Amino acid sequence: MLLVYSARKQAEGWRTGLGGLTALLSAVLIVKGRDNITTLAPGYRWAVVLLLGLALVMLVTATLLAVRAASGRPGQEILRAGEALREWTRAELRRISRAVRRAAWLATLAIACVAVAIRPVAECK
Repeated sequence: MLLVYSARKQAEGWRTGLGGLTALLSAVLIVKGRDNITTLAPGYRWAVVLLLGLALVMLVTATLLAVRAASGRPGQEILRAGEALREWTRAELRRISRAVRRAAWLATLAIACVAVAIRPVAECK
């Protein structure tokens, strides 16, 4: 059980970081608005919008994966005896580590999408 607790604490850190990153991206998109995007050619404009939307979806998905890893599955029964507990612990550690790895990949891809989307906008200045 101690291993699961440690893994969940790590997932909580990811959850907090991803939540902050998602909020930051959302705030920038709302505050910055579309001032520079409107000067782009229509094809680039749609590509920027799609990339930023995709980045937001990936960050929200990554945050939800981290929340699930930190909190566990709702309504799951935990057997507290012998081999059943050991098997549950192994399975839970696999689920947590898989969710955190997927969240990290999604966050990395989201940041890459934002970087690619911002490049045409920055070149318009």
